[in-house]
Amino acid sequence: MGLSRCALDFQLSRRTTKGKRRGTGGRVWREHPIVSCDVSSDDEIKSFFENVRRETDRVDLMLHSLAFAPREALEGDFVSTTREAFRMAQDVSAYSLVALAREAAPSMTNGGSIVAMTYYGSEKVVPHYNVMGVAKASLEASTRYLAYDLGPKNPDKLHFRRTGSNAGRAVASAGSRRC
Repeated sequence: MGLSRCALDFQLSRRTTKGKRRGTGGRVWREHPIVSCDVSSDDEIKSFFENVRRETDRVDLMLHSLAFAPREALEGDFVSTTREAFRMAQDVSAYSLVALAREAAPSMTNGGSIVAMTYYGSEKVVPHYNVMGVAKASLEASTRYLAYDLGPKNPDKLHFRRTGSNAGRAVASAGSRRC
């Protein structure tokens, strides 16, 4: 079964969501296999891709379009961000791309692309974006390093797309070691 027949549903399951998983999963793609994945858990990511490999022989595209920070880290001043809120924002919003790419890359046997969504707040201060701006800057840097590592193995592109001002900026070409 090709990727077009397998809906991949990355989401965050946290105590902050009152133990309920959120996502579009079953509502949008009822006819496709849905496998949830808590991106803050390496074991769930590994299990997720084991399920994907049972459904399809390859992955052509992985879209990383997720982010999370505790609400209190987005309110008030950035300097008031707690260590735990900072860690959580980095883990879910940036490191998850690294962990997901590590598991997805071996299934990109026909080339493939990894796309990460980012935001203007990664390079300019946006009031109340706070720790998410720092996490998105980290995501962008991670994208460049992943492109450097995966480029020789995957001739297609690994890039990020920025929403908001400067929308659509693609940066790291995986085919080149100059990122």
